Amino acid sequence: MSFGGIRDKPLPDVFQTILVDPLNKLNRDKDQMRQVVVLDALDECSKSDDVLRKVIRTWKDAMPAWLSLVVSTRPEGEIQRGITNNSLDSKVLELKDKENFRDIEMHIEHLLCDMKDTVEQRDVASCAKILSERSEGLFLWASFLPETLNRMKEEKQGGVLTLQDISHKDAIPNGLGGMFEEYFERLRDKMGGDDAYQSLLTPIVAAREPLSVEQLSVILDKTKKKTKKIVGDARNLLYQGGDGRVALIHKRMADWLLDDDLSGDLGVDIDDGQIALADYCSSSRDGVFSLRHAVFHLVKSGRHAEAFELLNDFAWVQSAISVGDDESQRRATIGNLIRDCVELDMYFAPESDTPRFLGKAVHALSYDPKELASQVLARLGHESKDPLARSLQTPDQPWLEPTRVTLAHPRDPLLHVLKGHSGWVRSVAIQGDTIVSGSYDKTVRIWNATSGEEQH
Repeated sequence: MSFGGIRDKPLPDVFQTILVDPLNKLNRDKDQMRQVVVLDALDECSKSDDVLRKVIRTWKDAMPAWLSLVVSTRPEGEIQRGITNNSLDSKVLELKDKENFRDIEMHIEHLLCDMKDTVEQRDVASCAKILSERSEGLFLWASFLPETLNRMKEEKQGGVLTLQDISHKDAIPNGLGGMFEEYFERLRDKMGGDDAYQSLLTPIVAAREPLSVEQLSVILDKTKKKTKKIVGDARNLLYQGGDGRVALIHKRMADWLLDDDLSGDLGVDIDDGQIALADYCSSSRDGVFSLRHAVFHLVKSGRHAEAFELLNDFAWVQSAISVGDDESQRRATIGNLIRDCVELDMYFAPESDTPRFLGKAVHALSYDPKELASQVLARLGHESKDPLARSLQTPDQPWLEPTRVTLAHPRDPLLHVLKGHSGWVRSVAIQGDTIVSGSYDKTVRIWNATSGEEQH
């Protein structure tokens, strides 16, 4: 089986290729033990709504009966609504539950058993009990434990760590906040002070997707070699994925850094991160990251005029809507740009009709971005003074040039025509950005009101 180009495929295709097809081909006896797949930290996923709709909700129907799915997530609003809307079974786990502390104690005991050269083994059970209480019920705290214990052993300068060493009240930080404080303070010292520390963390916290070493090199104004060393020095706090991009290991770190009451002088100012990312987007307008996020970071850094300048630039819009290798990916790209404009109060702004234009043309443009010129002329006309029309560039291939306006203007009250039902639509419900419709064709369909895209 070939997984070539799997990173660039839409999520349902990835799910089908690497899980559904291979697992359904396995021959297993019905009496064999059930297996479980654990999908951890859904709240850390930038496309959690997609995962909920296209993987988790379809799991039971798509996967063999012997394979179940368990998902963990923090109780965030959008995810909670998704769980409810998709009728998924759920259970809230409290940090103070005895079962949770028992599981953490067992986990820590296994960790200590694997550290025979660091921790005295005869007192492992007692040490695990003490450490589980200091964890305050958070497994993430335990992930820092091996590094912390190895450093304690080095500082001891002789012999393994004993129960007495570990039980000392100041030996190991209590709770996640205490662990964060120790590790971020060590990072700041290692980087030589607050300026370097802030310049690294603020863009990482503000970014909506992981940053590559190359991007960080530009932002930090460092060589790639020096940037790699900086990232390496922060390996306990930063995660570098298989694609080389860098992000904080856990979302709780960003929350802690942004809360001055918790992080104190170790905290970061997200506005500084927005400014750094806006500067980066301005210096690399045609990069994929900039095409996806420039409008957002420019507005967040107070540079509204520059954001509108991009939206009114035909060449930039052409590049932005072309990000993606197929129709599904391009529709997601255009939809995200539209949602940004809605959230940033730009959708109905008089400075640009482009957000509303994209909302009406999303289906045609996601199918073929090169139809942008035709869509502009068909909706705005040859004599339009709209900056998008004035900056129009004709395609470098044969194309159909509308001679007059034939499609709805961006400011037309009609936002979308929702096509999908094959019978009369007899009921419609609208809540927020979601439209639900019922029809005599015996189907119920769910639509995104902003993009007009059918979601289910």
